[in-house]
Amino acid sequence: RVVLCVDGREGSRHARSHLLRSAGFAVIEAATGAEALQLAAESAAAVVVHDVRLPDLDGFEVCERLRRDSRTQGIAIVHVGASGHRDSDAHLREPVDPETLIGTVNALLQTRQYRERLRREAQYRWLLDTGVPRYSPDGTFMGFVGSCIDIQEMVEASEALANLNATLER
Repeated sequence: RVVLCVDGREGSRHARSHLLRSAGFAVIEAATGAEALQLAAESAAAVVVHDVRLPDLDGFEVCERLRRDSRTQGIAIVHVGASGHRDSDAHLREPVDPETLIGTVNALLQTRQYRERLRREAQYRWLLDTGVPRYSPDGTFMGFVGSCIDIQEMVEASEALANLNATLER
């Protein structure tokens, strides 16, 4: 439950970090995009909450670099600013409602935990790569859209293949 909070404006960064800490998250802070990239690669951050306007790198560039680096590509990214980015997992407009920020971070962490569990269960790897996460209005993770159909089709195909192999072995 480690969150990397990135904002070039010290007051905003400290306020957001304080809010996240009060909600039970461990928080690491960065003031620049370069610092964020380094800390993301070296820490156990599960979520990066960052402002789009940073003093050195554009927030969109930070997002793209996080997605390209194998050490950080699994970290959930929350953009805070006027517009989001195609590679971010969530976008929040300023001023950010505290409950929305906490709910968004919790939902992204739940999604990550769910995906990690699915990755451990090899038969669901196909679903993981094609499913779309769904959230309730309060930010609670509700599962993946289409997951029942995808799993059922895969299980049926696997069973049919096993039956065919058993028949051929006789």
